[in-house]
This record gives sequence, structure tokens and C-alpha cells, in this order.
Amino acid sequence: MKKEKGQSMVEMAVLIPILFMLLIGIFEVGVVFHNYLVLSQAAKEGARSASLGGSDEQVGKMIYEAADALVDSFFLKGQLDGPITVIPPLPRNQGDSVTITIPYQMFFALPLMGKATVVTVSAPVVYSVAVQQQSLP
Repeated sequence: MKKEKGQSMVEMAVLIPILFMLLIGIFEVGVVFHNYLVLSQAAKEGARSASLGGSDEQVGKMIYEAADALVDSFFLKGQLDGPITVIPPLPRNQGDSVTITIPYQMFFALPLMGKATVVTVSAPVVYSVAVQQQSLP
């Protein structure tokens, strides 16, 4: 019986780091999903602007304004990685499909062996919409 006295303490010492890493992983996945939703909404707003006749500059400005929520966020885990592309360029004809691509680079800090390892993942957000007959005011 005396040999099992510290068993629960050893089990907790083994389990707490594993549970802590799992909790941090869940938080990281939530942050990545939040960033994806913000950029997806920005791409939708940009695609709508492009489908209504907006220039590529107007589309880019609208996307950056919509993505400001991500930049001002506590959860910022990456950066826009390169130019935003709008396909096709002006002039756009009614019925054409406008595709907005926002390149985004995410950073993950993984504590391994006492060092923080930074993993970078590039994940573009792509959204397409058909060109409408209306034009922007």
C-alpha cells in the first residue's frame, strides 16, 4: 500500500501538460476559424462590389475596410499575404463570374521541447459571385 501513495500526484503531473496543450489547441482552432469568417465576409463584400461594377481599387478598399476588424482584433494570428486579386478585371459583363482571392498567412506557436516553434500556413480565401446589371452609386 505504501508504494502507491504518490500515484495520483504522478498521474496529474503527466496529465496536466497534455490537457493544457489540448486546451490551447482548441483555442487556436477557434481563432483560426474566427479569422477565416472575417476574411470570408470581407471577400463577399468585395465580390458584391465588383459584381455591381466597382473598380479593382474600390473592391480592394472595401475588402481592407472589412478586414480591419481582423487587424484590430486581439485574436490577430496572421497577416494578409500579397495582393488581393479580382478576376476578371474591368470591364465585367453581366453574367460573368467575379472571383475574389485574399491570400492570408497564419502563424501558430507550438511549444515543443522548451522552444516555441512557429509554423506558418498560407490559406487563401476565395469567393465567387455573378456580375449584376446594376452599378454602384
